Amino acid sequence: VLTSIHQSRQPGEYYVPVERWRAIYTHLKWAELFDDTVTVRFEDLVQDPLMVEVQLTEFIGWTLERSFAEFHEAAPDRFDTRALNGKRPLDTSAIDRWRHPEHRQRIRALLNADMVELPERLIELGYETDTAWTAEYKN
Repeated sequence: VLTSIHQSRQPGEYYVPVERWRAIYTHLKWAELFDDTVTVRFEDLVQDPLMVEVQLTEFIGWTLERSFAEFHEAAPDRFDTRALNGKRPLDTSAIDRWRHPEHRQRIRALLNADMVELPERLIELGYETDTAWTAEYKN
């Protein structure tokens, strides 16, 4: 999310500023305290949309008319997809897009100044097991 670039922004401008990410993280941790909350991880959605569908339909008690994997085919033309960068199939290559060279400067800035707590947050959220990955981004 911290390296997402969207059509609705200026070219090269990241969609989620650090302050917004922190607010979302704080709200997520609060919401997870309640039984009426389910967290959907992006990685799960793009790798196994059927599993996420089952999880959500069982949790909510609804049935779906179309699969999540068919969203790009079923979304109405009037649906605003700017934040999604348009309608397209789910793409597992997006999972590791943050590692692409064009984001190195952003990650370096996050780790060294803007968001020094990021490695610990990623461990808390289950994305990393330690901070070893940060070595290549340190000043």
